[in-house]
Amino acid sequence: MDRKHRIPYLILSVLLLAAAAGGYAYREFHRTKPAGAQLKAERTMTAAALIAAFAKDEPTATAAHAGHVLAVEGLLKETDRTDSARPVIVLTDGSTTTSLRFLLDSTFRADLEGLVPGTPLRMKGVCTGFQPDDMGLGADILFDRSVILTPQTAK
Repeated sequence: MDRKHRIPYLILSVLLLAAAAGGYAYREFHRTKPAGAQLKAERTMTAAALIAAFAKDEPTATAAHAGHVLAVEGLLKETDRTDSARPVIVLTDGSTTTSLRFLLDSTFRADLEGLVPGTPLRMKGVCTGFQPDDMGLGADILFDRSVILTPQTAK
């Protein structure tokens, strides 16, 4: 084949490649994360066990739990509504100042008025890491895209 006949094939190849790259970019740009209620918990544990794991060896616990969906049972410490769109539910084990802070999923709707501090609560969320105690107020284990599992207050 001479050069004159190769040019249409080259142009067609470039156009097909550009169309494939454009389709991939469009799909990635419009990709969304699944809602917290749709996530399946990889592990179920108590707040005391999770706090003890982070207190014993924080780097190992972070490597083991960060980025994973956990279901955690603990005592309700408080509900923080500083951001009305995404409130935070704080759990504790009742014996330490370390808390588990669950940032509720933006698609999750629940009646937070019925939650009383000190009552047992089961939460599910993606562990995002550990915030150490720098000021003597207590460390925090952080969760994102969280939902309340019990009591069933979801609407």
